[in-house]
Amino acid sequence: MTEYYVEDFVEGFELTTPERTITDDEIIVFGAAYDPQDFHLDKEAADASVFKGLVASGFQVASLAWTLGLASGAFDACSLAGLGIEDLRWKAPLRTGDTVHCKIRSLGWRESKSQPGAGIVRFNYDMVNQRGETIMAMVIVQLFRKRPVKVPAPGPDNLN
Repeated sequence: MTEYYVEDFVEGFELTTPERTITDDEIIVFGAAYDPQDFHLDKEAADASVFKGLVASGFQVASLAWTLGLASGAFDACSLAGLGIEDLRWKAPLRTGDTVHCKIRSLGWRESKSQPGAGIVRFNYDMVNQRGETIMAMVIVQLFRKRPVKVPAPGPDNLN
């Protein structure tokens, strides 16, 4: 697998994450812990809700997008810290049985003013379901390592 560093995430860099299918249990467990509303916890109550069925919490969807981004392996060598989310929009519900992936596109990067050897990247994440519908969009800002400088080993060819 390619090792990416901040310099690789030029504006327009794109990647697609692996897919994941969401289950009832995942929705209910997350909802019980972090967003205890009936349409995340109880199938019958969810059927009577505006959603007409069990749906994942929006914050679960955002967390899943980050998980899928990590599963791509693109950030393995370079990730230092998340800095924030600039924009987050839930466009359609994530339902039991939906299979989703993320399309991630770099909006560009810049040098970090406070962290030498690092840069800041803004990414647009679009979570897409099996029908090709974008169900969530967000812009994430991340701090990444710069590519390590390779220093030649001492030897007769580089003794100056």
